Amino acid sequence: MKTTSERSVANHRGRGRLVPLFRRDETSLPLRFIILFLLTTFAFAQEPDDRVILVPLAKAPKEAPLFFSATADVKIQVGMEEVISEQELDFKIHQGKPETLTLGLNGSGEVISVTGEGLRDWSVRVAEDGSRFLDVRPFAADINQLQLQVKTRLKIESRPIIPVLPAPGAATGFAVSISLAADSGVELLVEKAEGLVPVDDSNSRKFLGYGAARLELGTLLAGTGARGIELIGTTTTGRLAADGNSISINLAATAKAAAKGSAVQLLGGGAALAGGVSGDGWHVMLRKDDCMQSYDLIADRAGEFPVAVDFIVPITRAGDWRKLEFYLPSGVVVPVKIEGLGKGVSFDRLLTVVPQPQGDAWRGFLPANGSAAMAWREAGTVADGALFFSSTESS
Repeated sequence: MKTTSERSVANHRGRGRLVPLFRRDETSLPLRFIILFLLTTFAFAQEPDDRVILVPLAKAPKEAPLFFSATADVKIQVGMEEVISEQELDFKIHQGKPETLTLGLNGSGEVISVTGEGLRDWSVRVAEDGSRFLDVRPFAADINQLQLQVKTRLKIESRPIIPVLPAPGAATGFAVSISLAADSGVELLVEKAEGLVPVDDSNSRKFLGYGAARLELGTLLAGTGARGIELIGTTTTGRLAADGNSISINLAATAKAAAKGSAVQLLGGGAALAGGVSGDGWHVMLRKDDCMQSYDLIADRAGEFPVAVDFIVPITRAGDWRKLEFYLPSGVVVPVKIEGLGKGVSFDRLLTVVPQPQGDAWRGFLPANGSAAMAWREAGTVADGALFFSSTESS
């Protein structure tokens, strides 16, 4: 026979309702707590894989990455036996903690000192591929600027002379200005300048750059240079023709002639004169040999006199590239300025002349060996070297 409680449970189950297992008057209060404890223990035993997870009230923020920029003002003094440079470095920290600031080092020579307020220590690090880097560590990690003075030295034991220059390294923005000077009695020759543009009216003694750069220099004892005619302060300015098939170039220089009749090869390699062939103290003569035709500059008298020559170089096409080639044997690098190309072009970096944008024009250098070649085409929608980054990072 069923008890009263059993009948009650059965009746209520049939009606779809849950009823207490026992009534207040049938079970004491302590017994009820014992039953609840046993039920709870049994429930946890049925779920052995449950875990208790503690969730923090606020997620700790991730430390922001380091972004910094650097500018360098480099003064190079060239002698017959060594090259000394003094470099002013200005670091600006835009984000993150500057525990270590790193710049590249291009060229030869040694860093002999690094000084500056707030500098903890410095070192020159050499990578597996031979690349060198300057690592500097400031005392404070919450600074937004650090200014340092760096001195370098290169003993001249071989040619060409390649002085050490700072490079971007880990910097997200970089700019360098370079000034060259020679010791008394030394004639300085700039044979190559890569990644640099000349400063106007500096006679190839001041340069600007915005990335890794390279200078190759030569030296002579003053008065032992080229005989006959020497061209000083040579510059070239070109402009694209309206039909896009050629570039007209103006060459300007100061000629220094030892005597009347002194001569020097002026240009060749497909270039053709387009203007006057004579001036005060000079004239140009066409010369042909088995290899090519070229033009010689001949002095009508001894002394110094200005020379200005206009010539045209035809443009050839190879696919979407437009190419320009000519020969200008100056013995030193010659600044070149090209106008009329527009800003939306890119240059072939494998050729000897790779101009850099400056205002509405493009500036570069013709190599010291005189073999000038450049090619350009319309650039893509994203400029080379563009940098995109977020000032914050979270995950």
